[in-house]
Amino acid sequence: MNGCLSLTAQDMAKLYDTTVERAMVVDLTKENVGNVDPRTPPSCTLRIQASADDRDTLTGSMILRREVAVDEAMGDLAQAMGSGEEWQEEWALQKQIRNLESVPNLGMAALWNQKTRRLSIKFDGYSADITAPGSAFNQVEQERQRDYRNIAVQMAKLSGLSD
Repeated sequence: MNGCLSLTAQDMAKLYDTTVERAMVVDLTKENVGNVDPRTPPSCTLRIQASADDRDTLTGSMILRREVAVDEAMGDLAQAMGSGEEWQEEWALQKQIRNLESVPNLGMAALWNQKTRRLSIKFDGYSADITAPGSAFNQVEQERQRDYRNIAVQMAKLSGLSD
C-alpha cells in the first residue's frame, strides 16, 4: 500500500487552512526526482507554503516500511529496532523511554511523538511513519498552535492508513 497515492494537495490544503497552490504532495517513488532505487519504500514529502516568502515552507513526510522477518538478511537488527515480526516489546519500550502517547483506533498500534510531530502506526506486515508538516523554529507557525497530532491522524485516515 502507498498512502501517498491517496493523499492529495487538496487534502493537505484543507488540513492547513490554505490554498491548493500552497500545498504539495511529492511521491518520491513516482515523481521524476532522480534515480529512484526500486527497493525504495513508498514515501512522499509534504510541503505547505506558510506565507508569500518562498523560504517559509513547512515540511513533513510519509513513509511505509515492510516488516522484516527474523530469517531475512538483517532480520535480527530489524527485530531489535521494532520493525520486524516481534515488534510489541520494542514499541512498548520506545513508548516508555521517549514518553510517547498511544493513539487509539489506528492499525495494530499507534504512537505519537509530539516533539517530532511524528505518528508511527503498526500494521500487519508493515509500519507507517507520518510527520505532520511544521517548523520548530518558525515563530509565526508556533503562534498558530496547530494540533499536529490531529493533523497526522487525519493524514493517516485520508491516506487509507487507519485500518
